[in-house]
Order: sequence, then C-alpha cells, then structure tokens
Amino acid sequence: MSKISIKWSIVIAALVTLALPAPALPAPQSSQPCANVSISLAPPVVARGGTVTAAASIENCSTARQRYTIRYELTTPCTRSVLFSIPVRFEAGASFSASYSFRIPSFACRGDYSVTVKIFSGTTLLSSSTAMLTVL
Repeated sequence: MSKISIKWSIVIAALVTLALPAPALPAPQSSQPCANVSISLAPPVVARGGTVTAAASIENCSTARQRYTIRYELTTPCTRSVLFSIPVRFEAGASFSASYSFRIPSFACRGDYSVTVKIFSGTTLLSSSTAMLTVL
C-alpha cells in the first residue's frame, strides 16, 4: 500500500508545485483570514491502468496577506492517511490553480478513493474540498 500513498503524494505535490496564476477574481471583502479551495478528479470512474486528471485551485479571499496551512488527505479502500501539510503565505486576493494527469497503477486497490484538501488559519478550518474516484 505504500506505493499507492507515494503515488498520490507525488500527484498532490505536483498540484501545489505546478501552481499557475488563475484569472482575476472579484475584489476581496475582508482583511480577516478567508480562503477557498477546490479539487476535482476526472473521470470519476477509471479502470486500473487508466489515466486520471486532478485539478485544484486555492484562493485567498482576504484583503490582507495571510499565512495558511494546506492539508492533504487520501482515503483508499485499503487505508486512510493524512499525506502532508504545507504552510503557505498568500498575498491579498491571490489565487492559484493547477492540473496534473497520472496513471492509476495496475496493482491499485479496487474501490472508492477520496482526496481532501483543507485550508487552515491556525487551528481554524477555512475551507475544504473532496474529490471522489472509483477504481474498477
């Protein structure tokens, strides 16, 4: 099972590492911590050996620079684990998005997978998004 966790870790890390500026969003309204996150996996059903594209976006909807912690979690039919947390600093109104395609290993467990991305300010959860994938 460690190979699957490593594979997903690489995918999630790639989403963060390959972050690209997103189109401009409406002006932020508050200097308080405010963040939005979304993640998707397509297609939602794939056979082992098939290809999946993960897409994620993160937005600081505050009028001030903020420090957040982004936590990635993976749940598989075989295990549940928190993959890792990343501390980040976002400028006011900044947003980033990225996508990454990867192949599901032929030895992957069949069943339902979920990837959850959470953004925290300190210990306060600001936003969370979960994407589901079924491996046949």
